[in-house]
Amino acid sequence: IANEASRMTLQKDAVLVNQGDVANDFWIILKGKLEVRSDSVPTIVRGKNDIVGELGFVLKTKRQRTMVSMDDDTELLTVSRVVMEHLPKEDKGTIWRNIVCQLVKKKTEDENDSEDETGALKNIAEYLSEKLRIQQ
Repeated sequence: IANEASRMTLQKDAVLVNQGDVANDFWIILKGKLEVRSDSVPTIVRGKNDIVGELGFVLKTKRQRTMVSMDDDTELLTVSRVVMEHLPKEDKGTIWRNIVCQLVKKKTEDENDSEDETGALKNIAEYLSEKLRIQQ
């Protein structure tokens, strides 16, 4: 996966994505932290080994949040749709399973989910469960 995906480095206060951007990629944080903002209000911090941007990627929607680097030399692994299409089934299955784990983790962290977010997570769970069946 690391051979196919591209690495990027962000400096402090650099914007990774803006709310409303098209979601064609997701990222794995290798080093550093990202602050996730909703309407410019900080909502949560993500760090090493977290997956970010996966919800919009899977649902093929626009970004619901802005993400900004909190540290100098924040390193990310970028996984695009093109990369996902070219990965072997085994690697795709690994990624989908990790996305499911991250979504479950995020769902338990955020007690203030709106009905829209809860519905989106339900849709993504159904989508991913179908994907995992195909991959096995």
